[in-house]
Amino acid sequence: MIVTKIEPCTKTKFKIYIDETFKFVLYKGEVSRFGIRIGEEIPPETEEKIRTEVLLKRAKLRAMHLLEDMDRTESALREKLRQGLYPSDVTEAAIEYVKSFGYLDDVWYAENFVRSRQNVKSKKEIGTALLQKGISSEIAKRAMEICYEEMGEEEAIRKILRKKKFDPNKAEEALEVLNRMVELEPDHINTLLTRVNVLFMLDKDADVIADCRHILELEETNHLAWFLMGKAKRTTSDPLGAIADLTKAIALKEDFTDAYLMRARILLSMQQATEALPDVEKAMEPLFTTGNPEERSGLGFAVMQSFMDKVKVISKPGKGTKVLLIKRLAQRE
Repeated sequence: MIVTKIEPCTKTKFKIYIDETFKFVLYKGEVSRFGIRIGEEIPPETEEKIRTEVLLKRAKLRAMHLLEDMDRTESALREKLRQGLYPSDVTEAAIEYVKSFGYLDDVWYAENFVRSRQNVKSKKEIGTALLQKGISSEIAKRAMEICYEEMGEEEAIRKILRKKKFDPNKAEEALEVLNRMVELEPDHINTLLTRVNVLFMLDKDADVIADCRHILELEETNHLAWFLMGKAKRTTSDPLGAIADLTKAIALKEDFTDAYLMRARILLSMQQATEALPDVEKAMEPLFTTGNPEERSGLGFAVMQSFMDKVKVISKPGKGTKVLLIKRLAQRE
């Protein structure tokens, strides 16, 4: 094996080519330490020592640093290490290393990703985002099933449609019926709100906003219309408009839990944790609920769990239980 090229990457790092093939990157001091020179042979044992004592150690530390900075999928971590020009076998060994300690887990990542977005994004958007992040379709599907409760938002909408004798599996047909109803009674607020719910099912956010504005022209104090319009603006990448509408909804209905939670989520996504804290505290108040207090009660831990970047519960028989909640407030520079 002959060193055929030493190419500078930076002032201190160099690409090493052996037999005309790129092999790895070393720092200037390491090139000198291992006696690597163009035209000279590099013994197999020297290359192996470089891989195990230098590159693998460096890749492990790099992987740990990347995961400390933010949670990542296995695919994303692999890509980051590839960009660092680590050999493929070294990259895979580093990934297996962090996985062995539980620092890299696509199943956990997918479930946490869904929980942190299920109240501000549609299932379709979340599913697509998971696939784009390199999560397998099987893991993504399972995470969606686990994280969405049976009586979630969509099921509530389906109940409304069933009451009106619509087939829940035929939202487009339901929309056609509602369109005809609105044509006959264009100012009927309940019909408009029902159509808004169906439009949400079809991801027609612009139409949702238009209907909500019409409702507010008829009844400016309709807190549901303000809330739904804010929710639609959130999905159309208008966080400031969404916050303004949610604030109006809260002003009209002070115990509007969903509005507090959504506003807090948006503020957190904008790295404004301080502004989000009052909403989080409000949502965590014991027995704070918009439902029947005889049937529902506040679940502070469950709510806070959805805001965390990482939640770990470690329990050992005879030793106790430790709960670890981690929230990253800003990216490291």
